[in-house]
Amino acid sequence: MTNADNTTEAILKYYKDEVVPALAAATITADKMPVEVLNEIRNSVTHLAAASTAETAALKTKEIDAARRHMKRACIDSLKTSVYYSSKKSDEHISAMSGDMQLPNNVYLETSALRRKRLLLSESEGRRDLDDAITAYASLANEYDAFYQKLTTDYGGEMAAIRKAHRDKKAKKERSLDWLGGAVVGIVLSKVVEYLF
Repeated sequence: MTNADNTTEAILKYYKDEVVPALAAATITADKMPVEVLNEIRNSVTHLAAASTAETAALKTKEIDAARRHMKRACIDSLKTSVYYSSKKSDEHISAMSGDMQLPNNVYLETSALRRKRLLLSESEGRRDLDDAITAYASLANEYDAFYQKLTTDYGGEMAAIRKAHRDKKAKKERSLDWLGGAVVGIVLSKVVEYLF
């Protein structure tokens, strides 16, 4: 949606085509409705209502322009929410997996690269055009989604069974060592008792 799309219809179409899908993805990823997005939508609708009763064309244009900016902010905030929670879920998954098995180095490298992109985008967001920021956040959200899907596919599901077998084998080995250690201590103590008495 460009500045030339200064109509109520264009803003509502943008809401339906861009904000609703981004908000749905954010809600699913975060497991909650992002309040800041709802505030931006409310602000946009408030400006649209003011535009509908504006007494001059200049005032109507000003209100519609404000509504458009708020709607774009709603889209950005939805995408930022998706990025943040995808990042958090990926980090939690990696942390859980690292306790059970050695993950390949490329997993850590990709995580670091995504984190750097997220930080750079966050730092530069205020200096970017809104449309450019939306495109950048949408791209990063897609990258995080693909990375998380790869993590859960490659290191989840069937890998969970492999991890369980690995843990069971490790636990069995530890029990065997405990039993063996107990047996050795028992033998040594019996020899000490035999020697003393």
